[in-house]
Amino acid sequence: MLQDCCLIPESPFYLEGQGGLFQFIESRMKENGHVVIVIAEGAGQEFVAQSIHDVNQKDASGNRLLLAVGLWLSHKIKDHFIQVREMDVNMKYIGMLRFQWIIACCT
Repeated sequence: MLQDCCLIPESPFYLEGQGGLFQFIESRMKENGHVVIVIAEGAGQEFVAQSIHDVNQKDASGNRLLLAVGLWLSHKIKDHFIQVREMDVNMKYIGMLRFQWIIACCT
């Protein structure tokens, strides 16, 4: 499967505004009718931590726990396109260690 966007911890991203993920998703949906996003489990941790106010939780070994960024991002994408942009989206959530979405624009 080819992806349109791959989010990894080593490359910061942002959601809103010029050049943000939401703008990219909308552009791809207009071009192709869908977009496939792959996200590594460590990507976007700062966004999730801020939204749930849980910044430095650690496991028994002292390693920082990774938060469920895939689930958090799927909610953010749905909220943005359904409530803000007033667009229907159909999302498919695939995978356990990384998350992939196929988002189709429904007009």
